[in-house]
Amino acid sequence: SVQNERNFLGKGGKGRVYSFVSPDAPNTRICIKVMQHMEEAYHIADRGNDPIAEFRLQSKVSTLNQQGTTKYPRPLQLLDCTDSFYALVMEELPAMNLQNVLLGRDTLPEGFNVKECMDRLYEYVDELHEAGIIHNDLEARNIMLDRETGAPYIIDFGRSVKLDDMEESLQAKRLREGDYNNLDIIERNLTGLLMKKAA
Repeated sequence: SVQNERNFLGKGGKGRVYSFVSPDAPNTRICIKVMQHMEEAYHIADRGNDPIAEFRLQSKVSTLNQQGTTKYPRPLQLLDCTDSFYALVMEELPAMNLQNVLLGRDTLPEGFNVKECMDRLYEYVDELHEAGIIHNDLEARNIMLDRETGAPYIIDFGRSVKLDDMEESLQAKRLREGDYNNLDIIERNLTGLLMKKAA
């Protein structure tokens, strides 16, 4: 069963995420995000994009940042499993969740550099915005750090916005500023954590 609690990784506003060994590559792990089937329920409950829209947006995001300064879990496929739910299959990242680091549940890799990490995140968000995509949920829980190098990953585009015709509107400006404001908060929290450890 996909929803086996032994494989549970975490949950958000839209679904639950599980970890598995890929059936096609025994040395590769994948994540499966299980989401409710009814698309209209997401907008009614203000839960962001429906599963099909999220998969399409993730597929576009995965083509960005070819230099690899910030990474994103590559979406593999979207499965319409039953009348009840979709399963979004993604590669699993060799990374820790930043929220767990800030809560003391995980430890930053040795030599972690806050400025280098944040420069990469700001550069990636610049690229997203240039492509007309606003993440719209850049909280610590949606940033992962590579366990060996500390390189950042941005995850969960479930609340993201594709600007299209609203690109020059005040709402678009507000959404862009929201992404950067959240990164500013993350930078302050990371800097404070390292200062505390050094004291």
